[in-house]
Amino acid sequence: MVLLAALCTSMKSSMSGKPYQVQCGAEEQMYSAAWMTTRLREVRAVQREALPKTN
Repeated sequence: MVLLAALCTSMKSSMSGKPYQVQCGAEEQMYSAAWMTTRLREVRAVQREALPKTN
């Protein structure tokens, strides 16, 4: 959670005020905040699937 908090505070340039953008491989370029949110949802979904099922 500390890493996520640090990333959330650095989503835009302190000099220009413009949001950072990322591009991973052949994926479309996107704002880093949107990228981080998407990746976090993916990680959480995988974690939920890994949890033991309770009846």
